[in-house]
Amino acid sequence: LVPTREFWIAMVEPQWKWSHIPGGHQEEYVGTLPEPGRGIVVVQSNSPAAFRVVMSVDDKDSRGTGAPVLCFKVGRHKNTSSAVGMGNPFRNKEPLDTTSEADALAPTDGRLRTYWFMYDREVGIAAFGIEQPQAETVRLLIPLEGMRREVFDQIQFVRFASGKAKASVNLLSITEAIDLSVRRFQFDKFVTPVPWHGACIAFQLPEPMRKMFAEIEAEARKTACAPLHAIAKTEHLVLQVLPLLDSISKSSRYTDATDWGYIYEEIYGRAFPVLASAPWTFFNLSGETADSCTAYLTVSPGVEGRNAIRAWMRAMESAVGWASEASMKERLSITFAYPIYPIVGDRMLQARHELSRQVDSIVRSHAKTLFDMRSPEMRTMTTAFESVPYSSARRS
Repeated sequence: LVPTREFWIAMVEPQWKWSHIPGGHQEEYVGTLPEPGRGIVVVQSNSPAAFRVVMSVDDKDSRGTGAPVLCFKVGRHKNTSSAVGMGNPFRNKEPLDTTSEADALAPTDGRLRTYWFMYDREVGIAAFGIEQPQAETVRLLIPLEGMRREVFDQIQFVRFASGKAKASVNLLSITEAIDLSVRRFQFDKFVTPVPWHGACIAFQLPEPMRKMFAEIEAEARKTACAPLHAIAKTEHLVLQVLPLLDSISKSSRYTDATDWGYIYEEIYGRAFPVLASAPWTFFNLSGETADSCTAYLTVSPGVEGRNAIRAWMRAMESAVGWASEASMKERLSITFAYPIYPIVGDRMLQARHELSRQVDSIVRSHAKTLFDMRSPEMRTMTTAFESVPYSSARRS
């Protein structure tokens, strides 16, 4: 979904529904979400004071009641942060996540600043951002699971609340929740792969490398930011040493109407003279480094090994008729996860940093391990992670 017509009308022709809330943690009811557990609240404020937007299952004051409300806090600029959490105030004084980004805090220059607050029970995500609602303006995004999600799925009533000082907040709109996912061409908002086409020359992973990626997968699925990622099953991973074409780059070689079956057959026919040597094509690779989504490999042993694999790649590109746009670093890397939602907020960023550190440690521990890569093959993609050897695809 994209921002609705009602949202744009509200942005261009604001209704100026100002709430001037006295200090002392006072609250004011301002409206309801379009449906339980789904909606965006867009507001403006030029007040330097902190304020909160509270979403609850009823229209009663929430302060100090212990009610399991979803509470967004816009913090003051000095020694504070903006946050999202459960309860008003946050239970145990611990928000679910925080941010100290300057544009996510209350203004100090008296100028109007726009904020938006969203919950979507369909995907279990709470989000806070600035300006117009979209993935690029998200400043906090938290996946909610288990009991928290069950509680928040029924929230519908919206209230503004002040902090110690009085606050002025203008309600611009309350509209439907939107899709904040960032990789829609390969995954939907439920982090489910969508059909994907592509052709590549790839090596299947030897068993020692599969064990390394099984360890990486286990670490990736344990992290707090895992629900915001699509994480590959180890059994689906291959090393794409020569990515040739995919759903995005297809138009550079073929028309949109060209059938993928025809494309695959043509590429395979061109590549076959080099692929005929696959049974005796052999390279040694070892682990080099990694980040939170990709492991990078290096060719061993040394210069001659690198020269050999480059020569083989050039021969394959010459046979196919065009050069792959992927760099050597990209060709010797394996992506095991994609971020599907923005990774923002102190807690989510820390989780990603910790995952990067753990994965990098796993890959570096295999720096002296030689992975025997043999018998490359042409593979066709069915999703962003899954592929099949083209020979078997043709027979089926």
